[in-house]
Amino acid sequence: MHGRHQSDQFANGASTLSQKIQNLLAHREFSSLEEAQALLDKVVNQKNAAPLEDFHGLSSSQMYRFLHYPFSSLDLVHFNALNGSNLSAPILKLLSLLMEAIGNDGLKATAKGNLPRKFCTEATLAYYSEKGVPINRYSRPLSRNEEDFYDLHCLRLLSGLCGILRKYNGKFIIGTSYRKELDKHGPEVVYQDLLQAYCSQFNWGYGDGYEDIPFVQQSFIFSLYILSKYGDVARPQEFYEDIFLKAFPNVLKEVQDKPYRTAEEQLRNIYSLRTFRRCFRYFGLAEVLPTASPAGRLDHYDVRKTPLLDKVVTFTLS
Repeated sequence: MHGRHQSDQFANGASTLSQKIQNLLAHREFSSLEEAQALLDKVVNQKNAAPLEDFHGLSSSQMYRFLHYPFSSLDLVHFNALNGSNLSAPILKLLSLLMEAIGNDGLKATAKGNLPRKFCTEATLAYYSEKGVPINRYSRPLSRNEEDFYDLHCLRLLSGLCGILRKYNGKFIIGTSYRKELDKHGPEVVYQDLLQAYCSQFNWGYGDGYEDIPFVQQSFIFSLYILSKYGDVARPQEFYEDIFLKAFPNVLKEVQDKPYRTAEEQLRNIYSLRTFRRCFRYFGLAEVLPTASPAGRLDHYDVRKTPLLDKVVTFTLS
């Protein structure tokens, strides 16, 4: 993933900082280069530590770590252990169904290497009988093939990335390193592994027909942060889209206008689809509530955080 958007975003700030440094140097005398360097370091550190309005209280250095070290900046963001918790998330519902179908004997793969059609049909019926799991245009009301059922297809791919799911002698089985833990604690024990794999390894643009725009995925911690901060009440998706576009305006340069949709319209759809309707809904971190669609939008949603979000992730910003 690329970090140039952050560098571009700070260009104006860098220009202001440069002017401040020039003014300091012009009006002070230094006894040594070391003294001058110490002052410069102090000014730069103060600038990097100052909260920025467009980043909603984050400093530039904190944003840098959100973007480049999302799972290792433990003093800023911590993903909590959830063993023994009774979690409610669509991905865990599907994993529970899959574990039950695999059992001790395994689940025979299709010739294409997918989950069997009978299981896909049964899983569709069970999954969409659960309140809060909306049928969307990426999942047919009754899916007989794995690839028609996006959430299930995604689980199969993610589970393979993590080693939770393996194929042996033409059958899907639970990986040895996970079997005991899953039997003992249930699907919740692998929630964090699946979330980390989805955010750091899985291609968020997979199958959605839009341009790649990997920065949307790279900024997922910032999206979690603003949802944690503002998500106590349901807000229209444009609220979060506006924050993203203001924080990272240069992402628009990666999208080309099309005859039927501007670059901004496309980027707004990409951001809301991949961040809220796919990732955060799928992992039970956000409620995505359909509303009347404004002119020019195929679908429209209000977004609200779930109680699970604050259990999963803790932000400790000073």
